[in-house]
Amino acid sequence: MAAEVDLWNRRETEDLLAALEQRQSVGMFEFASSDDRERSFVMAPHTNCVLVLASDTARLALAERLRRSLHGEWDSCLMVYMNAAPTSGAAGTTRSRLM
Repeated sequence: MAAEVDLWNRRETEDLLAALEQRQSVGMFEFASSDDRERSFVMAPHTNCVLVLASDTARLALAERLRRSLHGEWDSCLMVYMNAAPTSGAAGTTRSRLM
């Protein structure tokens, strides 16, 4: 999703943030969660990628990074964070990955 969704477009960023916070589809972003509601999935119709958030902590961490970005706080690690490969163990629970 990072390569195909223009996160520099304020409207798309606001919609992605709203989808993450509200746990529902907003704008072009479709939101889904696993049966236990721990894992979250975000899709956009113009991409073949699915953003997989391994935990509620990861969903909230990404939402916070987007919120800070909207308020003008540049986060140079955001794209690295979104593309980080998952790790095993507790440290990996806050990471997200693209499938």
